Amino acid sequence: MANIRAQWEYQEQLVNSTTTPSSYESGDVAPRPCLTFGVELEFVFLFHEDLLLGYLREHFKTSAIVKDVSWEEELMLRQKLHRSIPYNSWALTDAGDNPTTVKPSFCSSTEKQLTSISGKRTTVPASIRAYHTEPLHILHGLLSSALQQRFDVFHSDDWSKKDRYEAWTITDDISLSGTDKRTMTNAIAPISNVSRPLDLDEWDSYGVELVSPPYRSVSPFLQDLKKIVTTLQGHRHSFRHAANSFTFATADILKKRSIDNFRRDQPLHTSTADLQCGFHVHVGLPDGTAFDTRTLQTLAYLVIVYAHEISTIHHSSRRGRSDLIVSNRENFYAEPTGPILRTDGDGKKRWYQPGLKSLEEIRTCLFDRVDRARDPVAALIQYVGNKMHIVNFAASAANGARPRTVEFRQHTGTLDVRAVEGWVRFCVKLVELAQRYARGGQLGKVKSWDDDISLEDLMGEMELEPEWKEYFKRRQDQGKVVEVEGEMLIWEEVDEEFMDMDDEAYYSG
Repeated sequence: MANIRAQWEYQEQLVNSTTTPSSYESGDVAPRPCLTFGVELEFVFLFHEDLLLGYLREHFKTSAIVKDVSWEEELMLRQKLHRSIPYNSWALTDAGDNPTTVKPSFCSSTEKQLTSISGKRTTVPASIRAYHTEPLHILHGLLSSALQQRFDVFHSDDWSKKDRYEAWTITDDISLSGTDKRTMTNAIAPISNVSRPLDLDEWDSYGVELVSPPYRSVSPFLQDLKKIVTTLQGHRHSFRHAANSFTFATADILKKRSIDNFRRDQPLHTSTADLQCGFHVHVGLPDGTAFDTRTLQTLAYLVIVYAHEISTIHHSSRRGRSDLIVSNRENFYAEPTGPILRTDGDGKKRWYQPGLKSLEEIRTCLFDRVDRARDPVAALIQYVGNKMHIVNFAASAANGARPRTVEFRQHTGTLDVRAVEGWVRFCVKLVELAQRYARGGQLGKVKSWDDDISLEDLMGEMELEPEWKEYFKRRQDQGKVVEVEGEMLIWEEVDEEFMDMDDEAYYSG
């Protein structure tokens, strides 16, 4: 235990330093390459109408809120680059165009009840559009006022990404939308004043992504994350923090509008992560350059070998997917062959169909063929998949000035600080293991699918701390009881009802 603690303390000192030692004396702990990491937290931002009305008064004085959006109108408010994602937030009148939606703006053919800072009225609005950056700027005002530190807002009409993240950045995500009334109720109820009935008609929601700058150490990251999550989840000072981002005149009007909320310290916002949300971790080098090819190959091999074991520590909604988070095993599916009779752990014999190519074949693809390719990294990405996979290796070949990283995308959305910390530590340790194996010309103990493949062995090789081994073991025990259709397994059980007697006699020898 003392030796593990000494190694961890050494690593913490290493990643906090600005340079990596180039030599060490015999008997010292070998220095490890310094890694950086950053996170993308997806969540749903819930806010009271007064926060939106205050922003509109500052930026679109004649604008009002449209809450009763019809089905036909909702289709025109969807993102034009991702029309399958519903738009279930409010709309705005007389606020210009939103170029990212199917219709930048349009005229309504029916009367609507409009909510403005001066009250409510019923009329046929001249134009309607979806939110553009309004919720992002409202959240920016809350975070920057509460924490007194820099936050950036970034929005691109073509959904491109920033090259560099020098501060925590509030942005939107094309795959996210607002949430349903039930989720809103569950999120708002814990922060509500029980003496005042909750009126969901006064609340709206919007999908948001919060991107961190790169960190070299977990400790300062956690300090920042805890403060941010506390603010995101809402508290009794939210009106004061919102008012600080408005002019005095607007804040005074809002105070009069929300006098009941203000006197009773009623929170005006909160956040939640529902099943549409993800939590991604980027791991890279401090100077933003790419990992060497051997490290990427080794990491890809580990990801493929332990794909199922790692998946069991994740929510079932993040497993067996054919969209957004596809298995990195996708291109190694075995050609159909005859069923094979195998003995399971319970001693019973069952018929199976090989689900994946042999590890020898996979190693040939990832190493021999990639090494011979004109562009080895591009060849590796062809094998293990592009951005929409559980581990995004395409980020290691990013264009322009963007840092070259490896992105881990499987974790479900969360605002639980401990869950975020645990997955960050896991991802960084896994990349460290790939680096260590690559330097030593190793691939680990698993050479065949018939070898023992366990998460516990992997975490041991990763030198994950005992506290976190136990944490992920508990999560795995919960995940193993859930069978997920669509997961790419080493062996796929064959239903004996579909085998006739001649087949059974033949394959049993």
